[in-house]
Amino acid sequence: MEDDDTPPRFFKVFNSHSSSGSMLIPIVYYDELPRLLPKTAILRGSGGCIWKVAIEIKKKQEEVYFGKGWTKFSYRWRLLNMCV
Repeated sequence: MEDDDTPPRFFKVFNSHSSSGSMLIPIVYYDELPRLLPKTAILRGSGGCIWKVAIEIKKKQEEVYFGKGWTKFSYRWRLLNMCV
């Protein structure tokens, strides 16, 4: 059981062809999200580096994405068809 101070996390297979500009947050993770979403998420890279990434909601599909800032994050960490 995780400590209450541990931020929620998820695991997702990354496909650079479909996720280079934004990344869909897995639907099974939505229960971990606050009811009112903040405008940005804080992603932590290896070594503790912090990146701010916009949270976007596509209302038609009711999907939540990492948007603006995701491209820089994925480029910086050289995410190429791997697990994130």
